[in-house]
Amino acid sequence: MGKNNQIYVIEDDIQISRQIRQCIGEYLSAHKLNWDVQAVTENYESVLDRIDIASGVFNIFFLDIILGDSSNGLQLAQKIRRKDTFGYIIFITSHMEFAFPAIQYKIRALDYILKGDEEIKQKIFQCMNTIQREISGQDTRQEERALLVRTSGTDFIIPVKDIIYFETNTAKRSIILHTQDKSIEFRDTLDELQNHLDSFFYRCHRSFLINLQHVQSISKSRNDMYVTLSHGYKCLISPRYLKGLLRYERDHL
Repeated sequence: MGKNNQIYVIEDDIQISRQIRQCIGEYLSAHKLNWDVQAVTENYESVLDRIDIASGVFNIFFLDIILGDSSNGLQLAQKIRRKDTFGYIIFITSHMEFAFPAIQYKIRALDYILKGDEEIKQKIFQCMNTIQREISGQDTRQEERALLVRTSGTDFIIPVKDIIYFETNTAKRSIILHTQDKSIEFRDTLDELQNHLDSFFYRCHRSFLINLQHVQSISKSRNDMYVTLSHGYKCLISPRYLKGLLRYERDHL
Protein backbone atom coordinates (compact mmCIF):
# COMPACT_ATOMS: atom_id res chain seq x y z
CA MET A 1 0.00 0.00 0.00
CA GLY A 2 1.32 3.45 -0.94
CA LYS A 3 1.98 6.15 1.58
CA ASN A 4 -0.51 8.95 2.19
CA ASN A 5 -0.04 12.46 0.91
CA GLN A 6 1.21 14.81 3.62
CA ILE A 7 -0.20 18.19 4.69
CA TYR A 8 1.90 20.44 6.95
CA VAL A 9 0.38 23.45 8.74
CA ILE A 10 3.35 25.62 9.73
CA GLU A 11 1.89 28.36 11.90
CA ASP A 12 3.04 29.80 15.25
CA ASP A 13 -0.47 30.87 16.37
CA ILE A 14 -2.00 27.71 17.81
CA GLN A 15 -5.56 28.99 17.39
CA ILE A 16 -5.09 29.80 13.71
CA SER A 17 -3.29 26.51 13.19
CA ARG A 18 -6.27 24.71 14.70
CA GLN A 19 -8.68 26.67 12.48
CA ILE A 20 -6.75 25.76 9.32
CA ARG A 21 -6.48 22.11 10.29
CA GLN A 22 -10.20 21.99 11.04
CA CYS A 23 -10.99 23.33 7.56
CA ILE A 24 -8.60 20.83 5.99
CA GLY A 25 -10.11 18.02 8.05
CA GLU A 26 -13.61 18.92 6.86
CA TYR A 27 -12.42 18.88 3.26
CA LEU A 28 -10.66 15.52 3.60
CA SER A 29 -13.68 14.01 5.29
CA ALA A 30 -16.08 15.30 2.65
CA HIS A 31 -13.91 13.90 -0.14
CA LYS A 32 -13.03 10.66 1.69
CA LEU A 33 -9.29 11.38 1.46
CA ASN A 34 -6.98 9.63 3.91
CA TRP A 35 -4.20 12.22 3.88
CA ASP A 36 -2.01 12.95 6.90
CA VAL A 37 -2.14 16.40 8.53
CA GLN A 38 0.70 17.59 10.76
CA ALA A 39 0.87 20.79 12.82
CA VAL A 40 4.24 22.56 13.16
CA THR A 41 3.98 25.33 15.75
CA GLU A 42 7.65 25.54 16.76
CA ASN A 43 11.05 24.30 15.57
CA TYR A 44 9.82 25.19 12.10
CA GLU A 45 12.80 23.91 10.14
CA SER A 46 12.19 20.43 11.55
CA VAL A 47 9.64 20.10 8.76
CA LEU A 48 12.57 19.75 6.34
CA ASP A 49 13.45 16.40 7.92
CA ARG A 50 9.86 15.19 7.70
CA ILE A 51 9.36 15.85 4.01
CA ASP A 52 8.82 12.60 2.12
CA ILE A 53 10.03 12.81 -1.47
CA ALA A 54 9.09 9.20 -2.30
CA SER A 55 7.41 8.84 -5.67
CA GLY A 56 3.65 8.99 -5.50
CA VAL A 57 3.67 11.07 -2.29
CA PHE A 58 2.63 14.71 -2.58
CA ASN A 59 3.38 17.32 0.07
CA ILE A 60 1.19 20.35 0.82
CA PHE A 61 2.42 23.21 3.02
CA PHE A 62 0.22 25.86 4.63
CA LEU A 63 2.95 28.24 5.73
CA ASP A 64 2.86 31.44 7.77
CA ILE A 65 5.04 34.10 6.16
CA ILE A 66 6.00 35.65 9.51
CA LEU A 67 6.64 33.07 12.23
CA GLY A 68 6.67 33.83 15.95
CA ASP A 69 10.38 33.57 16.69
CA SER A 70 11.20 36.01 13.89
CA SER A 71 11.80 33.08 11.56
CA ASN A 72 11.35 34.04 7.94
CA GLY A 73 8.65 31.90 6.36
CA LEU A 74 9.86 32.90 2.91
CA GLN A 75 13.34 31.57 3.58
CA LEU A 76 11.84 28.36 4.96
CA ALA A 77 9.71 28.10 1.81
CA GLN A 78 12.87 28.39 -0.29
CA LYS A 79 14.42 25.49 1.61
CA ILE A 80 11.22 23.47 1.19
CA ARG A 81 11.23 24.19 -2.53
CA ARG A 82 14.85 23.05 -2.90
CA LYS A 83 13.94 19.72 -1.30
CA ASP A 84 10.53 19.24 -2.87
CA THR A 85 10.32 20.82 -6.31
CA PHE A 86 6.66 20.02 -6.83
CA GLY A 87 5.25 20.42 -3.32
CA TYR A 88 2.28 22.77 -2.96
CA ILE A 89 2.90 25.90 -0.86
CA ILE A 90 0.03 28.07 0.35
CA PHE A 91 1.10 31.14 2.31
CA ILE A 92 -0.85 32.33 5.35
CA THR A 93 -0.36 36.01 6.17
CA SER A 94 -1.76 38.75 8.42
CA HIS A 95 -1.18 41.47 5.83
CA MET A 96 -1.49 40.92 2.11
CA GLU A 97 1.44 43.27 1.42
CA PHE A 98 3.67 40.52 2.82
CA ALA A 99 2.73 38.45 -0.23
CA PHE A 100 4.59 40.67 -2.69
CA PRO A 101 8.13 39.88 -1.43
CA ALA A 102 7.31 36.20 -1.92
CA ILE A 103 7.33 36.75 -5.68
CA GLN A 104 11.00 37.77 -5.49
CA TYR A 105 11.84 34.47 -3.80
CA LYS A 106 10.54 32.56 -6.87
CA ILE A 107 8.81 30.00 -4.66
CA ARG A 108 5.80 29.40 -6.96
CA ALA A 109 3.17 29.56 -4.23
CA LEU A 110 -0.26 28.17 -5.07
CA ASP A 111 -2.10 30.93 -3.17
CA TYR A 112 -2.00 33.51 -0.38
CA ILE A 113 -4.63 33.34 2.36
CA LEU A 114 -5.29 36.27 4.68
CA LYS A 115 -5.65 35.49 8.37
CA GLY A 116 -9.06 36.54 9.66
CA ASP A 117 -10.67 36.38 6.23
CA GLU A 118 -14.35 35.45 6.62
CA GLU A 119 -14.01 33.21 3.57
CA ILE A 120 -10.90 31.39 4.80
CA LYS A 121 -12.64 28.00 4.66
CA GLN A 122 -13.79 28.61 1.10
CA LYS A 123 -10.27 29.63 0.05
CA ILE A 124 -8.71 26.59 1.69
CA PHE A 125 -11.28 24.39 -0.06
CA GLN A 126 -10.44 26.06 -3.38
CA CYS A 127 -6.74 25.33 -2.85
CA MET A 128 -7.49 21.73 -1.95
CA ASN A 129 -9.71 21.35 -5.02
CA THR A 130 -6.87 22.57 -7.23
CA ILE A 131 -4.37 20.25 -5.55
CA GLN A 132 -6.65 17.22 -5.74
CA ARG A 133 -7.41 17.88 -9.40
CA GLU A 134 -3.72 18.16 -10.28
CA ILE A 135 -2.69 15.16 -8.20
CA SER A 136 -5.36 12.93 -9.71
CA GLY A 137 -3.93 13.73 -13.12
CA GLN A 138 -0.33 12.99 -12.18
CA ASP A 139 -0.55 9.26 -11.50
CA THR A 140 0.17 8.53 -15.16
CA ARG A 141 2.06 11.75 -15.89
CA GLN A 142 5.48 10.16 -16.20
CA GLU A 143 4.15 7.51 -18.57
CA GLU A 144 2.91 10.26 -20.91
CA ARG A 145 5.46 13.06 -20.59
CA ALA A 146 8.45 13.63 -22.83
CA LEU A 147 11.43 15.95 -22.61
CA LEU A 148 12.60 17.96 -25.59
CA VAL A 149 16.40 18.05 -25.65
CA ARG A 150 18.09 20.41 -28.06
CA THR A 151 21.70 19.94 -29.05
CA SER A 152 23.69 21.98 -31.55
CA GLY A 153 22.73 19.69 -34.39
CA THR A 154 19.65 17.66 -33.44
CA ASP A 155 16.46 17.82 -31.39
CA PHE A 156 15.57 14.72 -29.35
CA ILE A 157 12.21 13.89 -27.79
CA ILE A 158 12.90 11.53 -24.87
CA PRO A 159 10.06 9.86 -22.89
CA VAL A 160 10.55 10.92 -19.27
CA LYS A 161 10.09 7.34 -18.04
CA ASP A 162 13.13 6.30 -20.14
CA ILE A 163 15.48 8.84 -18.54
CA ILE A 164 17.67 7.07 -15.99
CA TYR A 165 19.67 10.06 -14.76
CA PHE A 166 21.33 13.35 -15.61
CA GLU A 167 24.87 14.33 -14.74
CA THR A 168 26.88 17.52 -15.06
CA ASN A 169 29.92 17.83 -17.31
CA THR A 170 31.71 20.53 -15.36
CA ALA A 171 34.48 20.99 -17.90
CA LYS A 172 32.01 21.83 -20.66
CA ARG A 173 29.34 23.39 -18.42
CA SER A 174 26.78 21.02 -19.87
CA ILE A 175 24.44 18.19 -18.90
CA ILE A 176 24.53 14.56 -20.01
CA LEU A 177 21.22 12.68 -20.14
CA HIS A 178 21.41 8.88 -19.89
CA THR A 179 18.87 6.33 -21.08
CA GLN A 180 19.30 2.59 -21.59
CA ASP A 181 20.81 2.95 -25.06
CA LYS A 182 21.99 6.54 -25.45
CA SER A 183 23.70 9.47 -23.79
CA ILE A 184 22.93 13.01 -24.95
CA GLU A 185 24.95 16.08 -24.03
CA PHE A 186 23.24 19.47 -24.08
CA ARG A 187 23.27 22.90 -22.46
CA ASP A 188 21.23 23.23 -19.27
CA THR A 189 21.59 23.04 -15.48
CA LEU A 190 20.41 20.43 -13.01
CA ASP A 191 18.55 23.15 -11.10
CA GLU A 192 16.51 24.08 -14.18
CA LEU A 193 15.81 20.45 -15.04
CA GLN A 194 14.68 19.70 -11.49
CA ASN A 195 12.31 22.66 -11.63
CA HIS A 196 10.68 21.36 -14.81
CA LEU A 197 10.56 17.64 -14.09
CA ASP A 198 8.25 15.88 -11.65
CA SER A 199 8.94 14.54 -8.16
CA PHE A 200 10.19 11.20 -9.52
CA PHE A 201 13.49 12.98 -10.11
CA TYR A 202 15.73 13.36 -7.07
CA ARG A 203 18.97 15.28 -6.61
CA CYS A 204 21.23 12.74 -4.90
CA HIS A 205 24.43 14.76 -5.41
CA ARG A 206 25.35 18.17 -6.75
CA SER A 207 26.36 16.46 -10.00
CA PHE A 208 23.52 13.93 -10.37
CA LEU A 209 19.74 14.06 -10.81
CA ILE A 210 18.27 10.56 -10.83
CA ASN A 211 14.94 9.04 -11.81
CA LEU A 212 13.71 7.24 -8.67
CA GLN A 213 11.79 4.79 -10.83
CA HIS A 214 15.14 3.35 -11.91
CA VAL A 215 16.69 2.88 -8.44
CA GLN A 216 17.87 -0.71 -7.90
CA SER A 217 19.93 -0.50 -4.70
CA ILE A 218 21.72 1.93 -2.38
CA SER A 219 25.24 1.55 -0.98
CA LYS A 220 25.39 3.22 2.45
CA SER A 221 29.08 2.74 3.25
CA ARG A 222 30.38 6.01 4.70
CA ASN A 223 33.38 6.05 2.38
CA ASP A 224 31.54 4.70 -0.67
CA MET A 225 27.97 5.97 -0.94
CA TYR A 226 26.31 5.48 -4.30
CA VAL A 227 23.00 4.46 -5.85
CA THR A 228 22.77 1.72 -8.47
CA LEU A 229 20.25 2.41 -11.22
CA SER A 230 18.82 0.38 -14.10
CA HIS A 231 21.30 -1.16 -16.53
CA GLY A 232 24.15 -0.91 -14.03
CA TYR A 233 24.52 2.87 -13.90
CA LYS A 234 25.93 4.18 -10.61
CA CYS A 235 25.72 7.71 -9.17
CA LEU A 236 27.40 9.18 -6.11
CA ILE A 237 25.30 10.18 -3.09
CA SER A 238 26.06 13.23 -0.96
CA PRO A 239 25.52 12.62 2.78
CA ARG A 240 22.94 15.43 2.93
CA TYR A 241 20.74 13.59 0.40
CA LEU A 242 21.12 10.07 1.79
CA LYS A 243 18.15 10.31 4.16
CA GLY A 244 15.70 10.97 1.33
CA LEU A 245 16.97 7.99 -0.62
CA LEU A 246 16.76 5.73 2.42
CA ARG A 247 13.11 6.73 2.85
CA TYR A 248 12.51 5.80 -0.78
CA GLU A 249 14.31 2.47 -0.28
CA ARG A 250 12.23 1.74 2.81
CA ASP A 251 8.93 2.42 1.07
CA HIS A 252 9.53 1.13 -2.44
CA LEU A 253 12.46 -1.29 -2.73
